[in-house]
Amino acid sequence: MVMPVIDAKKAWIIAGGSYNPITAGHFIMMDTVREKCQAMGYTVDRGYFSPVPDAYRMNKPKLLDASVRAEMVALACSDSWLQLHDWEWRQHEFVRTRVLLDHIQEEAGPDVKLFFACGADLIDSMAHHPSWSPEDVCHLLKKYVFVVVERTQASADRVAAIIGSEPHMAPGNETIVVTQPTVENDISSTMVRDAVKERRPLSGLVHPAVAQYIVEHGLYSE
Repeated sequence: MVMPVIDAKKAWIIAGGSYNPITAGHFIMMDTVREKCQAMGYTVDRGYFSPVPDAYRMNKPKLLDASVRAEMVALACSDSWLQLHDWEWRQHEFVRTRVLLDHIQEEAGPDVKLFFACGADLIDSMAHHPSWSPEDVCHLLKKYVFVVVERTQASADRVAAIIGSEPHMAPGNETIVVTQPTVENDISSTMVRDAVKERRPLSGLVHPAVAQYIVEHGLYSE
C-alpha cells in the first residue's frame, strides 16, 4: 500500500544581531535551530541572518557600518543554506523585533511559521527590560516561536523561571523552546575581534571569505 504524501509545515528561521563579524558560532546556532524545527515536524524552507542597522552605533560606537557587516554575512552564506536578509540593516532607525518579524511574516505568507533563534539573555530582556512593551512581547510570543540555544540545563531552568516571572510572558510556555547546540559552541564575535588584534589566525572562527575580507580591509585591527 502506498502511503499518501503529506506536506510538512513550512518554517523560516530568523536570527538578528550585530554580526560584528558573523562567526562560525552563528552557523552552529542556526543548524541547531533547524534540527529542532525538523524534530517538531517542520520543513525549513529558509534561514536568514538579519544584521542591525547603523542606528545601533549610538550605543555601540565601535560597531562597523551596517553595509560592511551585511557584506560579511553575505560572504559567509555564499555556500550555505542560510542567507542575508536585506531589509533591517538598510533602515535608518532602531527596528523592534516585532516590526522585523511582522515584516518577514508578510514576506513569507500565511503558510510559513517563523522561528526566531536567540539566547536566554533575550528572553530575560523581553521579561524585564523597559524597551520591551508587554503588548509587543505578547504579540511576539503568540505569533512566533522563539528557539533558545543554550548549553546547560541551568540555562533551561533560567528560561522557565523567566517565563513564570511576568504575566505577559505566559504565552512563552507554548512558544519558547530551549535546545542545546549540536556541537560545542563558544565562538563569539568578541573572540574574533580579539584574535585580529592579537594577530592570531581566524581559521575555524569565521568563514574563509570573511577572514580574507577582514584582512584585506584592515578591520578590527585597532
